[in-house]
Amino acid sequence: AALSKEERQQLLEFYRDDILKLQDLIQRDLSVWLTV
Repeated sequence: AALSKEERQQLLEFYRDDILKLQDLIQRDLSVWLTV
């Protein structure tokens, strides 16, 4: 089942710091992962 926009937003808030750390670690732009 697809996530609602609210569920997706909650997950993004939860994982935001980890995504940013991974982005720095692998030297890749993962900004698309941070969009709702």
